[in-house]
Amino acid sequence: MNKIKFLIIALAGLIACSCGNREIAFPDECLTFDTPSGKALKVACVFHASLAFEYDGTVIQVDPVTQMGQMRIDYSRFGKADAIFITHAHPDHLCPQAIDALSSEKTLLYGNAESVATLGRGCVLANGDAGEVAGGISYAVVPAYNTTAGREMLGSGNGYIFDFGGFRVYVAGDTEPIDEMSAFGNIDLAFLPVNQPYTMTVSQCVQAAEIISPKVLIPYHYGNTDLSALSESLKGVEVIIPHQISSFPEIKREELCGIWIQPVPDSHIVQGVELKLDGSARSVNMATLRYDSWQLASGSIILHGLSIGNGVSGEFSDTLEILKLTPDSLILQKGKLIMQYSKSVEELI
Repeated sequence: MNKIKFLIIALAGLIACSCGNREIAFPDECLTFDTPSGKALKVACVFHASLAFEYDGTVIQVDPVTQMGQMRIDYSRFGKADAIFITHAHPDHLCPQAIDALSSEKTLLYGNAESVATLGRGCVLANGDAGEVAGGISYAVVPAYNTTAGREMLGSGNGYIFDFGGFRVYVAGDTEPIDEMSAFGNIDLAFLPVNQPYTMTVSQCVQAAEIISPKVLIPYHYGNTDLSALSESLKGVEVIIPHQISSFPEIKREELCGIWIQPVPDSHIVQGVELKLDGSARSVNMATLRYDSWQLASGSIILHGLSIGNGVSGEFSDTLEILKLTPDSLILQKGKLIMQYSKSVEELI
């Protein structure tokens, strides 16, 4: 019978141990799996699509990101990684700040072509590639792409199958059920994304799990998705649902204040919005929208204003989820649309 476990990763407490001349830090509450080698595999579901693995003193990070909405992590508390794998270049998977915090001169960095080009460093891995990270740990690169019309990305993104001493872990990245899954072979643990529009619906996750037949399934890359149907639909698969971390500092209004701009396609013009500490807002180079005020609520920015396009005016409110915030960049999402802004140091009209 299916069993659901709820996992809370308490990243405030870390176990530090010595391996050679370096210190390894890892969450003191993590999943532990026995492997055929007799050595334990530790798995930390950090948040969203960020994962960490520790096996026989080797630490691998997959898609480390410092912030998602109100959730943040200081990766310096993990110590340095032996290897970092990036599935693709979407900002909720690729974070230079996290990579910098986790990297030493000896850290191996792998990613798909776009990720490596964006970072300006690393080793490009393409679908079909394979290799070894350290003794007893190998990887194989598998396809990750969408099948829904208008979102196909065949060949651009990576999924990874890691072999930890004979224990095989599939990290899917952004994908939907694809034919190639039938050739993956035995999978002990699968991480499948459940969050449209870029990954799977719950029913698609069930379909993918039925193709792969993992012993254990951990859905990840989800927000408010109702995952209860997974355990009801899958028989003979242990479903582990990691609890989203909620113990991180909330975003402060002061951090969002300033002028946030983005380039207008096919022009030299920038446009955006100014957010002021008193709650007022101002449009920047936008002829048809006039922002008047803003709020910060539950990890989202709510903008209020007036639409004045096509000779008709009307009040509106836009709720934009904060995916990432740094001192000089802001990434917002509304439905399928992801908007990337940079902070302007100049006063713009």
